Amino acid sequence: MRSVTSCSKTLIRSDWRRFWPLTFLYAFVSFFIMPVGIWNEGGYTYYANGVMSEAEILANRAYSMASHVYGTLTAFTIINLFLGVGLAMVLFGYLMKSNSVGLMHALPVSRTRQFLAHFGAGMSMLTAANLLTFVLSLLMEGLIGVVDVLPLLIWLLVTELVGFFFLAFGALCAMATGWLLAVPVIYFGLNFVVMAYHLLFDAVTALLWPGHHSVTNPGGAVEWMTPVAKLVNVLGDRHDLGEETYRKGATLFTVNPKALPTLLIYALAGVALLAFAWVLYRARHSESAGDAIVFPWLRPVVKYVISIAAGIALGFFVHEVVFGGGQNVIGLIICQMIMGGIVFCGVEMLLRKSYKIFDRRTLLGLAALWLALIAVCVCIRLDITGRERRVPTAAQVESVSIGGGGIVGVDTDDLKAIGAVTDLHRLVVKQSEPIYAHTTYINMTYYLRSGEIMSRGYWVNLDDQDQYQAYTELLNCETVRRRLLIDEYDRYGSQFNYGYVTNFMDDENLRLTPGQCLALYRALGRDMERRVTPEMLEHEIPELEIVLDTDQGEYRICRLRPDCTDTLELLERYGLTIPEESYEDKW
Repeated sequence: MRSVTSCSKTLIRSDWRRFWPLTFLYAFVSFFIMPVGIWNEGGYTYYANGVMSEAEILANRAYSMASHVYGTLTAFTIINLFLGVGLAMVLFGYLMKSNSVGLMHALPVSRTRQFLAHFGAGMSMLTAANLLTFVLSLLMEGLIGVVDVLPLLIWLLVTELVGFFFLAFGALCAMATGWLLAVPVIYFGLNFVVMAYHLLFDAVTALLWPGHHSVTNPGGAVEWMTPVAKLVNVLGDRHDLGEETYRKGATLFTVNPKALPTLLIYALAGVALLAFAWVLYRARHSESAGDAIVFPWLRPVVKYVISIAAGIALGFFVHEVVFGGGQNVIGLIICQMIMGGIVFCGVEMLLRKSYKIFDRRTLLGLAALWLALIAVCVCIRLDITGRERRVPTAAQVESVSIGGGGIVGVDTDDLKAIGAVTDLHRLVVKQSEPIYAHTTYINMTYYLRSGEIMSRGYWVNLDDQDQYQAYTELLNCETVRRRLLIDEYDRYGSQFNYGYVTNFMDDENLRLTPGQCLALYRALGRDMERRVTPEMLEHEIPELEIVLDTDQGEYRICRLRPDCTDTLELLERYGLTIPEESYEDKW
């Protein structure tokens, strides 16, 4: 080879020649998701012959195709998650074999140029596949007769940035190990380690704190540290991109202002990961091929991260099996210490490549691990951070979801309702676990402005005057009181086609005319304006369902109570027989 530059080009050509099947597979899948999907969307349009003009039909097709393009972004995020580690494994696989790494490092080219050549080959293969998909999609739109370049350009930008991030992440993981099969383990472990630890701590917290509810997707910093979850959530959030907004020029980035900044942040993070991978590549010894973890300073980190997580998870499982759950802190700690110690010894054997590990260093490591596991359980049980009794202020809450106690899934961003929930929450956390004759259970999930999700559930003591009053005030917030009876009153207007009432207890069905539907709808409106008490929610009339149909949708009411007097009197006037047993224990 005549120069370093020619050697770098030779490495890139060699990577293309050897690893093109992986990129071809990605392009093959992309072809069916994008061009074929666009063809299907463009050829299937909802319209009635003779009603829609040719221009409206073309506009409808354009929206359908654009919606499909934006809808594929979450799928391509997941595909690039796997492609990133796949490319990293094949491009840097030579580092895992002594003969291969010795040959590569003997070439007349610096390590920096080698690293950039391999990474550049991966990005060029990814970009070539994306450009091919872009061109084929554009040609497909041309065949349909509706060409909209902007959604395709946004798709190309998103897939390039996401692909770059995950490939840089994969390259970093490849630098840390000398085992090829360890690369995907480290890669997926780092991608989900923060979320995994959150879920583990959340499970222990839910066991030791009676009012705490686990949250699968907590949002906030945890979501940011789980790239695929954050990207899927942000890129999939396009609810405001309707046909009307699309025709006015709306795109994914305009209806979702968080999408582009999120992508740019992860792209910058990808640059940082790539720079760190380059530093590790230069510092990596060729003789480390075949080592599970090639850097001595990284081995303790890997050992304790795996052992603590496995100890908590497996210990929690054994505790559930042996002790049947419950708030047995000592039993939980013992189970976690045993399982964590077993995993610790297994990881130590892998790192040392020997079964002879029981020496002073291992015993000190086990002691440190056990202290960490004990500290986790004790700190959670004692609530040293105050998280168990934390009550957010109304100003910190963007929206709240409440349920239980006769409240069926009420979601609201009404400030008065949010204030009523936090007031009740503040009173309830002051009590110990109540054992009273008159209680009701309520679950509250806060969606905070910081992006965090916080869920709690408590027994409200209705014998306590303050809690009773606070719960009553919550029930009588307008948005809550209305949804106790009917979801989103006025959502579909009051132009009714027909309706029916079904009494499943007596298998009785009553058909309603449009006029009867309107009268019943107004009666429901009067009933939902009456003040509600907690006792009223305990006596819903079972097996009774009302459906009122409009052109825009249908109202469905299945939570009638005996205090809905206007509605019940009207139903009886229409001829529906309401069984007397429905009124048992009437408030």
